[in-house]
Amino acid sequence: KMFQTKDVLTQNELKSIKQDLVECEKPERLLLDFVDMVLAVLMEEQDQETFLGFIDYLGQALENTLMQNHLYLSRILMELVRKFPIKPIPILNSHPTFMAQILERLWTPQRIQMLFLSISHAQESDYENIETLVQLTYPGAIEQALQLIESFDDKNKVKIILRGLAKLSPSELLDQITPWFSSKDPEIIRLGIYVLSLTQQDNIIDIVKKLLQNDSPSIKKEGLMLLKNCPGSQSRELLVNLLSDSDTDVRVFALRLLGVIGDKAIVKKLGEAILSKTFHEKSLNERKHYFVTVAKIAGDDFLPFLENIFETKNWFGNQTLSELCLCAAFALSSIKTEKSKEMLARLSKTGNKATRHAIEVITKSSLETRAS
Repeated sequence: KMFQTKDVLTQNELKSIKQDLVECEKPERLLLDFVDMVLAVLMEEQDQETFLGFIDYLGQALENTLMQNHLYLSRILMELVRKFPIKPIPILNSHPTFMAQILERLWTPQRIQMLFLSISHAQESDYENIETLVQLTYPGAIEQALQLIESFDDKNKVKIILRGLAKLSPSELLDQITPWFSSKDPEIIRLGIYVLSLTQQDNIIDIVKKLLQNDSPSIKKEGLMLLKNCPGSQSRELLVNLLSDSDTDVRVFALRLLGVIGDKAIVKKLGEAILSKTFHEKSLNERKHYFVTVAKIAGDDFLPFLENIFETKNWFGNQTLSELCLCAAFALSSIKTEKSKEMLARLSKTGNKATRHAIEVITKSSLETRAS
């Protein structure tokens, strides 16, 4: 009657309603009537403070009843989300007990639907809370969650959701997204790659091999990048095998990744390739990356070999001295130790013509890179 006859309820009147709910012999029936009235008021209510006040009292009422009516609880939250689509996120922060109690009583489909309806309306200012919101689901709900985000256009929001699901249950999430890697849509594949970058899964090598079969060069490279966080003999073996790939870009990218991973077990094999009679048949760019990769892994141990190149006039038969010195100069500049810097400075003044020219080229290249 107070709801029907008064525009504003005093704090004492609200407390009286709460006390009635606590003392009522059949609180469920009275609570449902109370909920109907609260919803009627909320549909007209625009003030956030009043809204949160009702939430407080509704939460306290729930705490003091044994109400287990899932359908009504679901209806309460759905109506709140529809009326105040962004509100459930801050409510989770300021009223965690109330929200947790309701969420725990909701059936899984209702819980997920409510959460993702809220997320779908979230603005950019709420993004930092979405990951926490997602983790209020639980592992068995990941399949339904992935179905719900299919309609999301905001890729950043989708990534935040996937990040939350990855923390919730990485193995189940990976099981659910495995079909993505066979998709014809590159954006779906990229979302799958993003999920893999968040987890450390045993079967990542198998997935990378699958990605390497994709026709898109960019997908191949993005797949290979996953190996940065997965060092070990399997990654090394896969990258070494790619050094014989028919695609030059793939071979060069594999070399760069080997340099990043820094596995010293590969230095001998790369050195043998550099000394082979067919090394000169590779493009200058590929040869340069062989040198730079060894330099990044071996460090100062590679300096004697490089110095021999700078001091020798006849190497590798058909290879020109200028190209060889250029590869060595790039390798030397990539080591970045005090010893290598001293050697670079010395050779820029006392080296032969080919050596000085190579150092000038890499110095100019370095300056242009910094400027850009």
